[in-house]
Amino acid sequence: MTGFSDVALVGFVAIAIALAVMLVSYRRWREVTARADAARWAHRDALTGLPDRVVFHDRLQAALDRPGRAFVGVFVIDIDRYRLVNDSYGQRAGDEVLASVAERMHAVLGPDDLLVRLAGDQFGVLCPNLYDARQAEQVADRIRQGLVRPFNVDGEQLWLTACIGVALDDNGDATAGALQRDAETALERAQSAGPGHHVLLDRSTRAATADRHDLARRLRAALRLGQFRLRYQPLVSTTNGHVVGVEALLRWEDPLRGQVQPDDFIPVLEETDLIVPVGAWVLEEACRQAATWRRSGPPAADLTISVNVAPRQLAHPDFVATVARALETTGANPRQLCLEITEAALIEDMDFVQRQLSRIRDLGVRLAVDDFGTGYSSVSYVRRFPLDAVKIDKSFVQGLTAGAEDAAIAQAIIKMAHALGLSTVAEGVESADELARLQQLGCDLVQGFYFSAPLTADAVDGLMRAGRELAIAG
Repeated sequence: MTGFSDVALVGFVAIAIALAVMLVSYRRWREVTARADAARWAHRDALTGLPDRVVFHDRLQAALDRPGRAFVGVFVIDIDRYRLVNDSYGQRAGDEVLASVAERMHAVLGPDDLLVRLAGDQFGVLCPNLYDARQAEQVADRIRQGLVRPFNVDGEQLWLTACIGVALDDNGDATAGALQRDAETALERAQSAGPGHHVLLDRSTRAATADRHDLARRLRAALRLGQFRLRYQPLVSTTNGHVVGVEALLRWEDPLRGQVQPDDFIPVLEETDLIVPVGAWVLEEACRQAATWRRSGPPAADLTISVNVAPRQLAHPDFVATVARALETTGANPRQLCLEITEAALIEDMDFVQRQLSRIRDLGVRLAVDDFGTGYSSVSYVRRFPLDAVKIDKSFVQGLTAGAEDAAIAQAIIKMAHALGLSTVAEGVESADELARLQQLGCDLVQGFYFSAPLTADAVDGLMRAGRELAIAG
């Protein structure tokens, strides 16, 4: 019995030890799991349940470090005009929309793809297994298509679009930080192109980016060396053909390339902070010319000069002071200056913009909304701002004679503007038929190549002395 008891005791001790080891192991596993869970949830967004930018960066670096990997794509997605959702429907509705946006984007991605919420209404997508740039474009298209269906907000239907910046590492030598920066740069370019656009940066487009950096450097030199010029396109009354104003248009005379087309350099100005000093130069030069025409007496004395203002300019804290300084330095009459603000700038930060425009109006300067009809066109927001005029985008003007839809849009804009006490300007008029249709619709002013190409100040003087009436159909 003694031997049997000893054996039983040994067995019991062994079982006890095994149980103790299992218990300790289980406790350690629970601790590790708890720490992992805590770490995982520490880097998750509470609203959408998505991982955050810390996880995104780690997973991106791991994808780039993987041997024999495919191309790696980084997508940065920004919801267009999301601020208006919060402003119009409240924070709760805005949060519900963001959660729905996250669900829709997640539904169109592949099993290897990672969706994260970077900040606010900005999301990131990591695609670690792409074959080429075409596949990256297809992912961007799927993301945009996922947002096509309207969102239900407090019983109303709301349509949203998104701008997407895409960076593709097809060289195999990118770092996580560099690829994210490229995606953010691509997003900025997409946003400059307008709502619903996407831009891809890969090996070939990075070469173009290097060219743009060189162009930006030359533009800085152009401002310093006085290579910019202004040209003036007449604004014509539809009732009597009188030239009542001009729009100031920026031109660049490069000693190496000659006159550079505006589409080749103005987007670079607007994508960088260069638009602020160049825009200040344009303002002062336009005011100087307005003062010169005023001193010259009739018939050019009363001409107004319209100047385009980019969103970056309007957002600059010193912009109102810049306008005041240009008027004071040149002695121009404030009523001769009209600033044209794009729709995109108006809705960027509505309260701030409203304050900026009110201060500008206090200077006596006129204000117009440019390219109306191409963005978040709304009577409610037009009424919020101290505007004098609405400019109908040329895309609607060019479609006036092609179909009823553009004519209906133009007519609606004109009626809305007149009901609010605003004048209307149609840009891009290139034919007698377009002019006749605009006259029928009651548009006040027109401009375009049908009347005149942009002119030098001396050519405007000659035009006015020859008689300020241009060809207007009866």
